[in-house]
Amino acid sequence: MIQVRSGDIEQALLSFRREVVKDGIHQEIKRRETFVKPSTRKKAKAAAARVRRRKVEIRRERQREAMEIFRMMRQQRPLRGRGRT
Repeated sequence: MIQVRSGDIEQALLSFRREVVKDGIHQEIKRRETFVKPSTRKKAKAAAARVRRRKVEIRRERQREAMEIFRMMRQQRPLRGRGRT
C-alpha cells in the first residue's frame, strides 16, 4: 500500500509503479492483453528453455576451463620446503 505524504503525488506514483513491477502485476497485464495460441506459447517456452540450458552449459564450460588452468598452474609451481620431492 502506497501512502501520499505531504501532497507529494509524484513520489507516491513512482513508488506505486515500482511496486507493480516488483510484484509482477505489470507482466501479468501485458500477458493477458492479447491472446497467444497454445502452439506459439509452447514454442516460446521451448526457446526460453534452450536459452537457459545454453547459459548453464557456458557457465559449466568456463568452470571446467578455470579448474584446468588452476591444475596446470598447480603442477608447474615448484615445491618448496624440506623433504619434498
